[in-house]
Amino acid sequence: MIKTQRAWPRYKTNIIDSFTLQLENLALNIARHAHKHNRKYVIGSGLAIDFYLGRISRNHYDIDFHPLFNDVGWWLEWFRSQGYTVIEREEKKVGLVYEIKSVNNELLVDFWPIAKDVVWKDENVKTVIYKNTPLIIEDPNTVLASKIKYANEHYKGRLRVQDLHDFSLMGQDPFMLTDTKVRLMCEGDYERVHEIDILTQEQYLGKVFDQMGVEEQDDNLISRRSDFQTNLDTGYCFVVECEGKIVGFMFAHETLPFHGVVFIRHIAVDPSFQGRGIGLLLYKQLIERAEENGVDEIRGLINTDNPNSIKLAVKAGFELKDRKEAVFQVREGRGQYGNKHN
Repeated sequence: MIKTQRAWPRYKTNIIDSFTLQLENLALNIARHAHKHNRKYVIGSGLAIDFYLGRISRNHYDIDFHPLFNDVGWWLEWFRSQGYTVIEREEKKVGLVYEIKSVNNELLVDFWPIAKDVVWKDENVKTVIYKNTPLIIEDPNTVLASKIKYANEHYKGRLRVQDLHDFSLMGQDPFMLTDTKVRLMCEGDYERVHEIDILTQEQYLGKVFDQMGVEEQDDNLISRRSDFQTNLDTGYCFVVECEGKIVGFMFAHETLPFHGVVFIRHIAVDPSFQGRGIGLLLYKQLIERAEENGVDEIRGLINTDNPNSIKLAVKAGFELKDRKEAVFQVREGRGQYGNKHN
């Protein structure tokens, strides 16, 4: 069970303190030194999320730093050469770990060595550009999952305020993260997708929809059976599952015969799951697929009568054109899910 932990002292202010800025500068120096000498490492936890999104959004206590076992001596020598103090301690599960402290005895770096095959597999790490510096960070979704695991193991499931802040930044709900996934839509999804389409139309149109005839209702739905397979064939249609149940979907397609632009045809979330980051998950998946396929731009019409739709598009990093069309420049990496963060 996920609960809320009381605020930590430095988190009570929205002002980024000098200590956090010191951590930011040190992390950049670590990344530059590693890049220069071709050394592998990972920066994790909350700082990884801030670096991923391209800005320091809150105060931090230290840098979670994970170099390779083979590079431990090399890194410790570098930290000492920079005037830092190295303290070692024994951890039962992993052996020796280290604390890197300032001249004022402040903990700056929590130094946990790792084996290469522990992290560099699947999509557990990402490389981002932050202030013109390449940084290797832990995948933000892995960070969030680790926060839930840590809360369950050490705080009886109680998430700290800074953890909830990080979930909010990523547009995700900690109550559903571990049981939620985004995947490509398939033929077997039709009934549930159609049901959500009806639920959201009823929510938006109210009694007007209920008073329509069957044919008129069908004309207002985007998930008509006759068009469903065509949507699937585009490769840009996704569903979000929570505990095995579809709770949201997106229809999108490349604007053939013109390549390089993907158009969002429709996005819908079960009303009982709205406000929990489902829409952002769908946008994120679409942007990642567009990047993989070399798409230049994503476009979608915005209903000006639906302020939530406008807020969602803006939060996902889209720019509004005349408040009627949302545009995301994929190649430029704009928005919080682009892969360039300067």
